Amino acid sequence: MIYKQTYTLIPSIKYEYYEEAAKEDVPGYKVELAKSGRSKCSKKDCGGKIDKDSIRVGSLDKVAGSYGRWHHLECWRVPKKVQ
Repeated sequence: MIYKQTYTLIPSIKYEYYEEAAKEDVPGYKVELAKSGRSKCSKKDCGGKIDKDSIRVGSLDKVAGSYGRWHHLECWRVPKKVQ
């Protein structure tokens, strides 16, 4: 019974989503260990330093072609596109 209740709450992702994602050359987000302790979290309420070797999430700046706007993993709001 619990399985049916949980299953109905999870929206199904249509095949078109995966088809469109496969066309992208570069992923929109990057998850990695922080290379140094110099980056700061971009969340408005946080702004704290991201310690070296801790997990951080960055988004792709398509104009510059690099990743930036880093967040602590716990501060990152998962976009609907990733969910």
